[in-house]
Amino acid sequence: MVLDIGTGSGIWATEYALQNPSAIVTGTDLSPIKRKYIPPNCRFLVTDAEAEWAFPSAFNYIHGRALFTCFHEPLSVFRSAFSSLAPGSYFEMQEIYFRPHSKDKSINDTALERWNAKLIEGAKILGKDWWCTPNYRGWFEEAGFMDVEEKVYYWPGNEWPKGEKQKELGRTMLTNGLRGLSAVSMMLFTKVFGMSAAEVETVLVDVRKDMENLNIHTYYPIHVVWGRKPL
Repeated sequence: MVLDIGTGSGIWATEYALQNPSAIVTGTDLSPIKRKYIPPNCRFLVTDAEAEWAFPSAFNYIHGRALFTCFHEPLSVFRSAFSSLAPGSYFEMQEIYFRPHSKDKSINDTALERWNAKLIEGAKILGKDWWCTPNYRGWFEEAGFMDVEEKVYYWPGNEWPKGEKQKELGRTMLTNGLRGLSAVSMMLFTKVFGMSAAEVETVLVDVRKDMENLNIHTYYPIHVVWGRKPL
């Protein structure tokens, strides 16, 4: 029994089910999942991970990723995961620390840095901490998990690093960032700060330039945290 919380498009749950035909995989999200093909050992439910969990059976593995924007209280979600696992089973989170870093300080005082800080400010007004990822390990332990481990990877913001693997990661990060830039900015800047859509787009002109600028050596930490429920 496997659970994917905040499943989004459902691609992870679908691929896991295909690769593990003996597993029963459940994906949950706030909106219905529409996929052309769903394996017979996979199902999707509309439910809020911050609400009370009421699954009929315990899970052997619970997975979540890219959920830093979703929760008001991540610790409460982690506690629900703990309660819904069978003894000895694992919970894993894969999450970006959504704060642009640069070792050479090239990110300092850029439009990208100012935009990110403004997003974080807006999210806090709505009761969410979008810079919460470094707290995950501690929250796992507070929720009751044992043998908690964490690995941190570093993804460049564009193709500035040397090496084809790093450049590929950078291309992926940049593509995803540019695709989602307008949507995430509009939601917060118009709702929280009262800006017009035209004002937001004006701000984003320089943000896009910074995201694509190879002289700004931005990277983002990716935290992978997992822990086991005691027997």
